Amino acid sequence: MSNLKFNQFLRFVTVLFGAAGLICAQTETGQIAGTVNDPSGAIVANANISIRSVASGTERTTVSNGSGIYLVANLEPGEYQVIVTSQGFNTFEARVTVTVGTKSEVNATLKVGQTSNVVEVTESAVQVNAETQTIQQTLSTQQVLQLPTLTRNPYALVVTSGNVSEDDPAARGVGVAINGLRSEGTNVLLDGVANNNEFNASVGQLTPLDSVQEVGVITNNFTAEYGRADSGIVNVTTKTGTNAFHGTAYEFLRVSDLASNTFENNATDVAKPHYTRNQFGYSFGGPIKKNKLFFFSDTEWTRVRSIANITTLIPDPALIAAAAPNVQSIFSTYGKLGGITPISVLSRNALTALGQDPCGGATTGGCASYNPGAPMFDLVSYATPSDSGAGVPQNTYNSINRVDYNLSDKTQMFAEYSLYSEYDFAGGVSNSPYPAYNTGQTNFNNVVIASITHTFSPTFVSQSKVDFNRFNNLEPLSSAGVVPRFFLGSGQTATAIAGYNVSLPGYLPADPANGIPFGGPQNFGQAYQDFSWTKGSHAIRFGGSATYLRDNRTFAAYEQGIEAFGQTVPQGIDNFLAGDLYSFQAAIYPQGKYPCVAGVQTPACTIALPVGPPTFERSNRYREGAAYVQDSWKVNRRLTLNLGVRWEYFGVQHNVNDNLDSNFYFAGTTSIYNPGIFASVANGKVMPAPQSSIGELWAPSKTNFSPRVGFAWDVFGDGKTSFRGGYSIGYQRNFGNVTYNVLFNPPNYAVVDLISGSNFGTIPATTANFGPLSGTSGSAALPASELRAVNPRIPQAYAHLFSTSLE
Repeated sequence: MSNLKFNQFLRFVTVLFGAAGLICAQTETGQIAGTVNDPSGAIVANANISIRSVASGTERTTVSNGSGIYLVANLEPGEYQVIVTSQGFNTFEARVTVTVGTKSEVNATLKVGQTSNVVEVTESAVQVNAETQTIQQTLSTQQVLQLPTLTRNPYALVVTSGNVSEDDPAARGVGVAINGLRSEGTNVLLDGVANNNEFNASVGQLTPLDSVQEVGVITNNFTAEYGRADSGIVNVTTKTGTNAFHGTAYEFLRVSDLASNTFENNATDVAKPHYTRNQFGYSFGGPIKKNKLFFFSDTEWTRVRSIANITTLIPDPALIAAAAPNVQSIFSTYGKLGGITPISVLSRNALTALGQDPCGGATTGGCASYNPGAPMFDLVSYATPSDSGAGVPQNTYNSINRVDYNLSDKTQMFAEYSLYSEYDFAGGVSNSPYPAYNTGQTNFNNVVIASITHTFSPTFVSQSKVDFNRFNNLEPLSSAGVVPRFFLGSGQTATAIAGYNVSLPGYLPADPANGIPFGGPQNFGQAYQDFSWTKGSHAIRFGGSATYLRDNRTFAAYEQGIEAFGQTVPQGIDNFLAGDLYSFQAAIYPQGKYPCVAGVQTPACTIALPVGPPTFERSNRYREGAAYVQDSWKVNRRLTLNLGVRWEYFGVQHNVNDNLDSNFYFAGTTSIYNPGIFASVANGKVMPAPQSSIGELWAPSKTNFSPRVGFAWDVFGDGKTSFRGGYSIGYQRNFGNVTYNVLFNPPNYAVVDLISGSNFGTIPATTANFGPLSGTSGSAALPASELRAVNPRIPQAYAHLFSTSLE
């Protein structure tokens, strides 16, 4: 392809991206900027500036403009040689390190002489940040490799930054709160593109530690090219090939022999669980063609083996034998144990001696009538693949592969593919003394990135990128399939007696609030465009990208009926012996109906028996975008003003079949912030989104404008003291784990919650998954069901960010 045709192609790509409807040009690159002066301080225009990568030999050139200012944008992190030449002056040379997402300042004062004479600056080109208001810390390659990380996860190093604290829960963002804000407000980047699991608002793709070039953490006042964040930006950049072959081979081993046993295990004479965590791999990179084409590859394998001893209570055979026939049928059908020998056989008297009378001191009822010296519960310990201190038992491999091509001094490009595959053994998600309910999970994630940077002129540079990622997490059922779950008590946590959880047949016996199966692929595509334009004393950056997200996910909440014997332990044992339930919950297909109002049954709330399950799968689509412009104005040699604005649009959740989207809509146009909210709620309705006045789950927010303003002042003009400050607004995306739950809403999904003697008659315990709604014929009133309502006029969450700093 000729240079002319190739330049035409690049212009076409640039126009295509620029017209795409733009979002954040999240960058993995840095900039070098400065001014060129003569010894008297006068500007030197049209000086030739060469920026050469020390590692790869890649060279970029530009000239100083009429104000003596130059800017070279979109530089890969690394060390660069800056060479400035002008007729009648000595050649100026300096070395500078470019870090991710930063602007490095190299001001050149040229001395009168011949260009053959070289004046080399050996001290650091920049002592402090005198260019932007951004508060940022960058962890270098050496720091990444030398700082301790328990699991070799580079994102764990974010805790070394200022203005961060460990978050609880730690599953959002990168596990830390930045500036005291919510961790889910962190935007996680990999080589400058989004690396977020948008369902959980967490890290999408993990990266081998030896592949990391730098970790950049922006904690306040990020400039306009950064978005989808109201707390911070975490950007991991990967290594590239260089002109010299380089690599590593490694193995890291953690073993339980260096750990201690738990207090509970010591108290019950249970042996210390054993674990081994073995991480091994390689990294290798180098030239395919020197100064032109480079490669880098890193693959890491993780093997975790551990067995945890879980101590729990299960009903003794004597208690089961004394229970009603329907309870005995439950245990004969679903309660096969795995050859467990009890640690202790505990009667009512023995449990009371441990600190809790299971009958609560009652003198009547089934529990009180049961022989207090007879076996009631067995204390058992069973071994299961579980996290004993080294992570969930797993077989995992993680690979990243990158090719960089220096087409010319005007065009550079790279392509990258990364893969993460994890298999967690059965027991890692659900474990039970009834081994049929042990389950694991898999993760299979892929990321593809392609980037091209082109210098159209010394003052105009373009970077175009495309990114596709597919994150696929699956938490399936075991071969037991769909079966009811049984609990001694009701509530969000497992029922305990004398400090020990009580386990009955069914999945997740210690976690009644959770459910499986869960998971599915997140498909995420973006096209980025970023422009840098130098005009006089202004360095202007503008651009963005378009995003399309398709989240195909199953969350079978309440797919297995939940049968709770009691609200309390004494009531649970009474009902266990009598064969009755306190409550029953299950997800059913409500056949397009809504629950009966005020208990009055009408045809509009009558469902045919037997009931069936709803559709647990959703394919939610999001179309999002933004646009920004940022002007770095060099007012004079010591003062820089950064003036920017950003607009962001976060898409409304749409299922591929929008008739399955259902929400509660206020009467009229009232929002929850209006004084008339109570009347609006009283007269509001639940309905499929297309039938609402809004026409979708919630009204889109299209006025998310973010000012990004700041200053940087070189106090004494020597690059050693700077005073910086700024103000910005950051917007946070609504992550899918919250809004996905409109899945539960009628008329296509209903989580019925029956309580004996309250909204239903006596509820017998049963092996049937739909409990009292499992009849073979007839009809029934649709019971009251759960509602998960999202404010149909929900505003976008945002934060105001202020900062000043003296360096």
